[in-house]
Amino acid sequence: MLHQRMIRAAQRASRPFRYRAVRRSCGKTWFVDRIAADLALARIRSQGVARAKDPLRSYHCPRCHGWHLTSAPARRDHSVAPKATRRH
Repeated sequence: MLHQRMIRAAQRASRPFRYRAVRRSCGKTWFVDRIAADLALARIRSQGVARAKDPLRSYHCPRCHGWHLTSAPARRDHSVAPKATRRH
């Protein structure tokens, strides 16, 4: 019995660490950090199966404080550039 437990522990220790995707309160697949989300994105892209809504990027969710994947293209941040004003 002890011998089998030691074998299982050694097998678990020899496996590479993998990030796990979890469902959170916002209902989306949650990743602990950007690296985990980008690794999942790379894994999806490497499979080579094109779908209608393949994820394009990762983003930080202010609701659950995790990271998610989205198929929406990146939005431009208009708050950085000064707005042009017209004077009449």
